[in-house]
Amino acid sequence: MASGLEVYNPDSSILVGLSTYYGRVLGHINIVLPYGWANRFQTGSLSDPGFALGTPFSFFTPAKASIGAGGNSSYCYLCPRVTFQGTTLYWAYISDASTTFAYRVFGDGPVDGTLFYGVC
Repeated sequence: MASGLEVYNPDSSILVGLSTYYGRVLGHINIVLPYGWANRFQTGSLSDPGFALGTPFSFFTPAKASIGAGGNSSYCYLCPRVTFQGTTLYWAYISDASTTFAYRVFGDGPVDGTLFYGVC
């Protein structure tokens, strides 16, 4: 006999049940960029056989949530662009019009941080 938790929507349909499938984080990489605006546009990749087990996903968390002694929020940091090909994750900071705008207007750009990856 199956047992477990089921959560229902107001219309009595199952929101979460025994057949609900969740993602799984496979790992993370710490991205530390060199100093200097022009040097921060880096690329990288990693292979993980776990990507073959489902649909890959990623999310990025910046290393610093605020800047300056007063704790002014950095609200325009740039995340790496991530693509997947087979069992390989590729990340890149791309220099284009949007990165130039962010730098000129907000003083922000590519930042150090952690890139988490997994499969659903």
